[in-house]
Amino acid sequence: MRTLAGGCVILLIALLSGCGSGQSAAPAGTTTTTAAPTTTAAPARATTTRPTTSRPAPPPVVAVRAELTMQGGALGLLALTNTGKQSVTVQGWPSMRFLDAANGTLPVPMQRVAVPGAGPSIRLAPGRTAFAGVTWVAGDKADTGTYVATTVRLTPPGNGTSVVVGVIGTDGRVSGYPELDLKSVKIGTWQPASQGVLAF
Repeated sequence: MRTLAGGCVILLIALLSGCGSGQSAAPAGTTTTTAAPTTTAAPARATTTRPTTSRPAPPPVVAVRAELTMQGGALGLLALTNTGKQSVTVQGWPSMRFLDAANGTLPVPMQRVAVPGAGPSIRLAPGRTAFAGVTWVAGDKADTGTYVATTVRLTPPGNGTSVVVGVIGTDGRVSGYPELDLKSVKIGTWQPASQGVLAF
């Protein structure tokens, strides 16, 4: 009896010592694997490419000189000279306006006529001149149907602002303060030469 009880005590102590060690033996024939720590790659930064927009080159500024030379009576020779550095093209009729002393546009009746003929396309190189004829019906200042113009402006073709037309008298001198008493105006076509443009 004493031997059996002693064996049971020894067995109990052995079991308790195994449980208290905190280590458990893996069953035979099994392997334990330790998972490697996983790392999450940082997302790649998105790169945005801005589209390159090329601005179109502005059209060249037209530089011209305009002169209206009186021919006697109600007739004038209009000359348009290219004073810029690039060629310009004119065709058709001059675009003219008549202004009063307060720089207001006068509603002068204007008619475009094919004198001396159809207006060809004219390429004006720097320094070259195109011509057109202008005629009008003169009026009396006392007449309400008469427009008194003290300034003439012309709008050149292309990218150009209107310019003041220099009025040259029959004596060849530039009039500092021109005065045109107009009832109506006729304008001929641009031509590469002055020949025939006054044949109204």
